[in-house]
Amino acid sequence: MKDNHMNLPNTTMKMPHLRTATGLATGLVMAGATLSAQSTAYWDANGDTAGIGGSGTWDPGTTANWNDASGGTNATSTWTAGDYAVFGGTGGSVTVDGTVAVGGRSGKDGLSFTSGGYTLIGGTIAYTADFNNSSVPVIDFSAGSDDVVIGSDFILDYSIRTNGNGELTVNNSTDNTLELSGDFDFSASNRTQAKWLGFSQQNVGGSIIYSGSTTTSGTETTALRVGYAGVNGANYYITGDNSGLGGGNSADLTRGNVYVEHATALGIGTVRLGNSSAASDTVQLLTNAAIAVDNTIQMAGNTGSTKVVGGGSADNSEFSGKIDLYINATYQHNVQVTAASGGRVDFSGQISDDGGTSGAVEKIGAGVVRFTRATGNDYDGGTTVSAGTLLAMNTSNSATGTGAVSVAAGATLGGTGFVTGSVTADAAGSRFAAGDTGAVGTFTMSGGFTANSGATFAHDISGTSVDVIDFGSAAVAINGVLTFDFSNLSTVETGVVYSLFEGDGTWTDNGASFVFNGPAGYELDSSYGSGDGYIWDAAGNSLTVQFAAIPEPSVSGLAAAGLVGMLAMMRRARRESNK
Repeated sequence: MKDNHMNLPNTTMKMPHLRTATGLATGLVMAGATLSAQSTAYWDANGDTAGIGGSGTWDPGTTANWNDASGGTNATSTWTAGDYAVFGGTGGSVTVDGTVAVGGRSGKDGLSFTSGGYTLIGGTIAYTADFNNSSVPVIDFSAGSDDVVIGSDFILDYSIRTNGNGELTVNNSTDNTLELSGDFDFSASNRTQAKWLGFSQQNVGGSIIYSGSTTTSGTETTALRVGYAGVNGANYYITGDNSGLGGGNSADLTRGNVYVEHATALGIGTVRLGNSSAASDTVQLLTNAAIAVDNTIQMAGNTGSTKVVGGGSADNSEFSGKIDLYINATYQHNVQVTAASGGRVDFSGQISDDGGTSGAVEKIGAGVVRFTRATGNDYDGGTTVSAGTLLAMNTSNSATGTGAVSVAAGATLGGTGFVTGSVTADAAGSRFAAGDTGAVGTFTMSGGFTANSGATFAHDISGTSVDVIDFGSAAVAINGVLTFDFSNLSTVETGVVYSLFEGDGTWTDNGASFVFNGPAGYELDSSYGSGDGYIWDAAGNSLTVQFAAIPEPSVSGLAAAGLVGMLAMMRRARRESNK
């Protein structure tokens, strides 16, 4: 597997092992007694045979599977608590038995993989050395042609750290996957400084998966930090329950694509999105399952960087927390909202710039995004619908804030709610669709509307009901040709007048003409209007249509056509026989 998370084999089930408070504390004390060694040890389950790697058991001091020579040329020995563990050579399955303590002092990785193909199963790995160099990963996958899977738990004791805040980083420099299914336990720490569990992917072809949970205790702040030292375009999958993280910020997402598959994958505190100083950075927070994320999502860092929130899979998901575009009077951010093809994402929390400098929203992605907060949103930097569908589902105020709204070619704006900013169909192919998906409704655009030639309106019909666009008292300008596509949700009533546009403002006809498609089996009723089947009355604020069923060919007509065909064939046969 390279970066197709959905096809990962289920290789990360942890072996049963006992984790009690007494057992963990004993492991730390035992490790602390031998921290002075701090040598580099190479995994060598081959015994005295040259070469390192292979399958075997890693225990605190019983099994001789370690070598002090990188090529495995020396005699093997048991594990010494506080050493640095290097897994290279030939990959294999490593069973961690009990609690093993590793070091991590300045300039050294606690756990390093210089080859792929390793699976660590069970047990607990305790980091007990002084992490006074936060740029050094606690887990580093630096080279290899296959994935690394770690199912062991980890204890990260910050209480012995000598210099303040810092990040314990999990690093992947390969184009393979580093998967961690064990838990990370900070509860032994008693320091009040902030600390982070960081994930850093250095190659866009690889990925990091974290399906475990993070636990902490005390008064310190612990948070996940994703992509801070990684590259743009890298993939991270955070799939476990991290509800133990809160107390302010529970996650910082700096750059890369962060997929979440649990409602509390990013803790229960505020998630800072785009905490970077570079305008060229892009960070995406994407659901990868049918979940509801309740975190406040706060834009951060350089105002020019790209920040995306939404869905990355063909599921229905939700963001119910606030989307905060405002940091202070100096820093005002924009956000892109997205849904994957076949997916739908509801934003039921408030999208706000808190009255600061204008923050804007752009809808991207082929799927459906719905703004469902009943009282709408209050950002004022405008909304651009660039791709897919944006549905306003509010019941008061404005789903898209107070700013102007523009709809690009191929994109759709609709819903059953209200938009109070001026709306423009920017190009031929801009689409408007009242109602929810598969349901008839009324969509109100009361801030003014301009439809340029080529704009399309999609209307569902169900019995005597039809989707309606209500322009309120706003001005409307129709410039050129408008196309109407009709779909039949149940039945179409003939002889019924369907009202498509309503309002009481000033409507301007700038060469308006109309094309009507469908519904299937029906055509415009030539007995309605002036024989066109519709009535357009700009002065009277009305556009209505009436349908008639397309006649089925009569039985007699079909029989006559068949007889004519048979006679023609008989005449042709006689001519051929007379030649």
